[in-house]
Amino acid sequence: MAADLVFRNALVIDGTGAPGFLADVAVEGDRIAAVGEAPAGRREVDARGLVLCPGFVDTHSHDDGAFLRHPDMAFKLAQGVTTDVSGNCGFSTVPNEPGREYMPGDISGPGAGWTDLASYFAACMAKRPAINNLMLVGHNRVRAHVMGLERRAPTPDELAAMRGHVARAMEQGAAGLSTGLIYEPGRYARTEEVIALAREAAPYGGLYATHMRNEADRLLEAVDEAITVAREAGTGLHISHHKAAGRRNWGRVGESLAKADAAHAAGTSVTLDVYPYTAGSGPMWQYVNLEAIDREWAENVMIASCPDRREFEGRMVPDIAASEGWSVEEAVRQILTAPRGKEVICIQFIIDEADIETNLRHPRMFIGSDGIPVLKGTRTRGCSGRCRGCWRGTCGSGAC
Repeated sequence: MAADLVFRNALVIDGTGAPGFLADVAVEGDRIAAVGEAPAGRREVDARGLVLCPGFVDTHSHDDGAFLRHPDMAFKLAQGVTTDVSGNCGFSTVPNEPGREYMPGDISGPGAGWTDLASYFAACMAKRPAINNLMLVGHNRVRAHVMGLERRAPTPDELAAMRGHVARAMEQGAAGLSTGLIYEPGRYARTEEVIALAREAAPYGGLYATHMRNEADRLLEAVDEAITVAREAGTGLHISHHKAAGRRNWGRVGESLAKADAAHAAGTSVTLDVYPYTAGSGPMWQYVNLEAIDREWAENVMIASCPDRREFEGRMVPDIAASEGWSVEEAVRQILTAPRGKEVICIQFIIDEADIETNLRHPRMFIGSDGIPVLKGTRTRGCSGRCRGCWRGTCGSGAC
C-alpha cells in the first residue's frame, strides 16, 4: 500500500543528539509512518544531499498576536519552526477584558474578544494556524489586569485574584508562569509575590520562565532570585534569553551558568534559552530612566520603530543626535517624550559574541528568537524600493 508522501535518501537528524543517518521517511496523513525503509509513495521527494529533521521549537517568542494577524505563520515556517512558545517575559494575551488597553504597544491582537486562555485558543483555532502555540501566562498581564500599573505590593485580595487567574490559565493548558521583572509593572513585584503565583503552576507540572530582574551589573543576584522562586514554588526554572549585558559584564555568563548548574544538581530543574545574536530589542521606554540616562547603553542603541519620527528608523542614537544637534542623552529624551514615545522599539547591541558561544555549548540551553513580527516595512523618503532587501530604507546597499 502506497504512503501519502515519501522522502528518499534523506540525512535524518532526529533531535535525540544521535549522529545523522541516511533513511527514507514515509508520511501518512499528519503522522510519520516509517523511518528507514519506506514503501512507494503517491508523492515522492528526492532528498539526496538534504537534511530532514523534526520541526524546530522557538522556545522564546512573542507571537501571541501573530497567530491571529498572520495565521499562516510563514515567517516561522520558512525557518523550519513548527512550534512557538508564546506569552514570554510576563506579557501574554490573558487574562483579558475586551476593549481595555493594558499598556502601550499591547500585543493582544485584532479584536481581542477573548477573556481567558480557552477563548484565546478558540480564536486562534478559528484562524486555522499553521504551527503550534504553547502558551505561558504572563505575570505583567495578570498584575495589570488586577492592579493596573500600581507601584506597590498587592493586597491579600488582589494577590488571591492574581493567583486565581494563573490557576485558571494552567487549568486551560498554559505551560507555566512567565515574568518580566525588568518591565513595568513586574518590576514592582517582590519575590514573595512571584513565588505565590508560581505555586499555582506547580500542580500542573508548569515551569517558572523568567526575564530576570537584571541581566547586567546584578545578573548573579537575579539568578539567585529566579532559583529561589522556582525552589520555593516547587516548579522547574527556565531562564529566558540568558546574557550578561554591557561590556563591563561580558564573560559573566560562565558564573551565571555555574549557579544554574548547582541549582540543577541540588534538585531544581533549570533550563535556559539564548538568541544567537549580539543585540536584544524591545519597548525603549521600559529600559530608560529619563533622570539618569546610561550613555554607554544609549551609544549602542538603534531605533527600529519610531512612529513620530520615521526618519530615525534604522539609525543609531549617536547618529541621530549628531544630525539633530543633540547630545546622546538628549536624543533619547526627545525620542521617548514625543507623543508616541512609548511605542518606540529599539535594538540594543549589548552582548558579547563569546558569551553567545558559551551559552550554545551548555547542555540545557535552547534557542529562542525573542521576535515580535512586523511584516509591513516602510520606505524612507526618496527610496525607490528597487533595491533588494529594502526594509525601512536600511538595506545597507547605499541606494537609500
